[in-house]
Amino acid sequence: MSVAARARCSGELPRSEQLDTSAPRCKAKEDHQGTPAHHAPLAHFERHCPQRGMVMILGLDGYTLVHVAISLIGIGAGFIVLGGFLADARLDGAVHTYFAMAVATDVTGFLFPFNGFLPSYAVGIISLIGLAIAIYAYYAARLAGPWRSVFVISIVATLYLDVFVLIAQTFLKNPALLALAPKQSEMPFVVVQAAALVTFVVLGAVSLSSFRDARR
Repeated sequence: MSVAARARCSGELPRSEQLDTSAPRCKAKEDHQGTPAHHAPLAHFERHCPQRGMVMILGLDGYTLVHVAISLIGIGAGFIVLGGFLADARLDGAVHTYFAMAVATDVTGFLFPFNGFLPSYAVGIISLIGLAIAIYAYYAARLAGPWRSVFVISIVATLYLDVFVLIAQTFLKNPALLALAPKQSEMPFVVVQAAALVTFVVLGAVSLSSFRDARR
């Protein structure tokens, strides 16, 4: 890597570029595809600061790693809860874990630097509303009467939203998938998201007919 490139990555510019405000910095604005930098830090840092890119794991800082870990734990617990629905088993431990991790995922998502209202914020708000309904149905209404169905629908819907975001982030962070759908409007991305939606609709319908609040 050249002296100039090393200087940029350390925050210091060569004297010949100190007055050139157009010189690239290690401060992301937008990538060449118009994607907000906080959604695609990896490509920017690898392009301009390869050494710093090596320090960052998959282009994610420590806070983002915690956010991702919480999200994955929540998704895993959500699928366990969903499996309980299909088996007509009430898995209280998995439900508690899912609630905690899903809420933490949404809350930590809002704590990233704000760069305008993004679709991810809308997803987070919808998810929190769904989780609030599910929490009320589970703890306050105790799944009595219609609240059982409300609980199932809320769990399936919020889990789907988490998976929706996971798919979007996977396409964004994986170079091979990013090449297939750089704008996330291309057919590969649409097909995967459509398949996920259909799968959750089917699982939700089966869960409604299978789960009768059985205590195993």
